[in-house]
Amino acid sequence: MLEFIKNIQTLSSPFLDTALTVFNFLSQQYFLIILVASIYWTYDKKKGEALAFSIIFTTAFSCGLKGVFKMPRPFTFDGVKALNKSSAPGYSFPSADTAAATATAVTVSGWTKNTVLKILLALYVIIIGFARMYFGLHFPADVLGGLITGCVVAFGIKKIFSTFNAPVFTALIATIILIPFMFFGQQPDYFKTFGLMLGALCGVYTEHTFVNFDYKISRGKKAARFLIGIVGLILISVLTKKFFPQNNFFLVFEKFLLTFFAVGIYPAIFKKLKF
Repeated sequence: MLEFIKNIQTLSSPFLDTALTVFNFLSQQYFLIILVASIYWTYDKKKGEALAFSIIFTTAFSCGLKGVFKMPRPFTFDGVKALNKSSAPGYSFPSADTAAATATAVTVSGWTKNTVLKILLALYVIIIGFARMYFGLHFPADVLGGLITGCVVAFGIKKIFSTFNAPVFTALIATIILIPFMFFGQQPDYFKTFGLMLGALCGVYTEHTFVNFDYKISRGKKAARFLIGIVGLILISVLTKKFFPQNNFFLVFEKFLLTFFAVGIYPAIFKKLKF
């Protein structure tokens, strides 16, 4: 496996480094938050919920498994260089980026019959998996583990949503499943993703119980809703990082605020203000 990573890295060039770094952003938290927010606030609330739960639970579950297996990353071995190391906190197995990309691709592909889009989504997952190995951040087994995790979670949530149409119950069960992972000496990335799941649970309960917003609005209102919401998320992210201590409790609380605002509080605001 180590030789496989070294062979991939023989392809290294400044162009490929840059191209894969840019593409890798498509599997990162901030891009996925923007994607989910745009769908949830302005396009289709149920699809936004399904995509959010698929991505968040897949990532949190993957991070939980990292704490269980505690597998070292390739760049910790001699002869393997690391690129984009900041996107690889914690342990190696499974690849949470590959898992999140897979969950995204599987969920979105289920919404369309467009063959070209389905092929592009498959290529998206393949390139993300390749990039994680090329960067020296994951072994092939990590990428395969992420691929399987993303597929299982996305198909599972799709089945639950289509059968029961119970997003609050789905989020509650997902949160409960994640709790035992806390007792395995987890890295900070687990607590961050657990906070995202907890915030999504409370947010979707709040929205369904007290808000029930409408996403069938004019394009101008959709644009305003999206832009103001993204600014709000950025402010929460910046302010919590600035003023909260970076321990596990506050990591959970910081990410809780992010998804609770996005899913529950902000919809109440734009419904009240009629935009």
